Amino acid sequence: MLALVSNTAARTLTRSFAPAALAGARLAAPVRFYADGDGKTPSPGTTGSFKKREQSEEAAYVRGQEQEKLKKLRESIAKQKAHLDEVEKALDDVSGDKK
Repeated sequence: MLALVSNTAARTLTRSFAPAALAGARLAAPVRFYADGDGKTPSPGTTGSFKKREQSEEAAYVRGQEQEKLKKLRESIAKQKAHLDEVEKALDDVSGDKK
């Protein structure tokens, strides 16, 4: 009788903990491991057309940014030259009046 009770208790405990154990197992995500350089995909850092295209696009972007900066600097220089011409003209007018 004691064996029957302990056997029944063990079965009840096993059943009550089984769903919790399975629920925890379902939450774990499967992990996949891939070998580097398996031949199907290029490994990072290798030279390829994608890397070359990325580098050329980045270089073109940087060149465009530099061209924009140079354009703004040239405009600023033109404004400064115009201002300098105005100041020189005003200076000539003032010094010409005193002579």
